[in-house]
Amino acid sequence: MTYTLRKDGDREEKLFGHYLEFTLPNYEVFWERFVVPLTKRPENIKFRDGLDPILARMAEIHYSMFWHLVAAHRFLDMCEPLASEVPLLFQSIMFHLGVATEMVEDFLFIWARIQSRVVQKSLVGVESLSADEACNKARTFVGNRKYRSTAMKEFVERGRPVSIRLHVKRDVFDQFLHMAGEMAEKSCGKFHTVSGRVRHYRNAIVHNPVLGKLVTKQEKFWLPKEPKLSKYDEWMKVIQSPRLEDFTEATQLAGSFLRETEEVINELWEHVIPHCMTLAVERRYLSMIPDRSLQLSVHSAVPADTSQDTAGSATWSAPALGIDED
Repeated sequence: MTYTLRKDGDREEKLFGHYLEFTLPNYEVFWERFVVPLTKRPENIKFRDGLDPILARMAEIHYSMFWHLVAAHRFLDMCEPLASEVPLLFQSIMFHLGVATEMVEDFLFIWARIQSRVVQKSLVGVESLSADEACNKARTFVGNRKYRSTAMKEFVERGRPVSIRLHVKRDVFDQFLHMAGEMAEKSCGKFHTVSGRVRHYRNAIVHNPVLGKLVTKQEKFWLPKEPKLSKYDEWMKVIQSPRLEDFTEATQLAGSFLRETEEVINELWEHVIPHCMTLAVERRYLSMIPDRSLQLSVHSAVPADTSQDTAGSATWSAPALGIDED
C-alpha cells in the first residue's frame, strides 16, 4: 500500500505538503518509509502503542522541520497582499527558516543515536569532559585570533556574551554521516554553508536592533545582503552611505533563502535515506517497533530527487518477522 501526504498526512501535511513537492520531495519519501510504519495507519495517524521513544522523537523532529518550512512559505505568500508589512513578514520567514535548519541537525543527531543502538557501538562526542579537558578547550578558544578580534569586540561594544561550546551536535552526528558515505558528508557540508548564512541573518534580526532598510518610491523594501550585514549593522550607516549593490529586495531575499535551504536538505536526504534503510532492516531497529507483523520490504534504497518521483518504493507488509528480544 502506497501512502502520500495529500491522502494520508495529518491536517497540515494534506493542506501544505505541496509546498515541498519540487524543492524537497525527499520529505515525503522519508515520511512514507520511516514515519508511516510507526503509526496506526490506515486506521489513524497516532503512534503505535509501545513505540520506542527514540523513534517517536525522530518522527517529531522530521515533522517539525516540515512545519517550520511551511510556515516560512505561508509568510512569504503574504508578502504580496500585505506589501506594507514585508519587513515584519521577512523576520518571521527567517525565524522559521533558522529553526528548520536546527531541526535538520537534531534529525542527524537522533539518527546517530539510533545507529549506535542498532550497530551496538558507543557514540563519540557524548562523554563527560574532565576539568583538564574542559580547560584545554577554553585555552584553545581564547588562543584563537577570533576571540579578540570578534568575540571580545562584540562583548565590549554590545554586551554580547562570549560562550565556549564544550559539546556540539556535529561531533556526534559526523560519525553517522561517515557511515552514510562520502556524498552524505559532502551534502552536509553544503547544508552547513547555507544554514550558516540563514542563521547569520536570523541572528542579526533576533539579537540586534531592527535592521536598517531602504524604501523605494514604489514602497519596496530593500535589506542588506547576508555578506553585508556587518557593514550595515547600524542605522546611520544605511542612512549616510548605502551602496545599492549591497542590498536586495526583501521578498526576493527571503525566497532565495527558502529555496536554497530546501534544495540542500533534499540533497542531503537523498544520500542519508539509503543509509537509514540499511539500519531500518536490522533486527534491533525493528525491535523498537511494537507490532512484529511489520516487515520492511526494500525495493529500492534510492530516494527522490527533483527530477523523478520514487516515493512509495518501500512498503511495509506481512508476514511476521518472528524476531526475539535481545
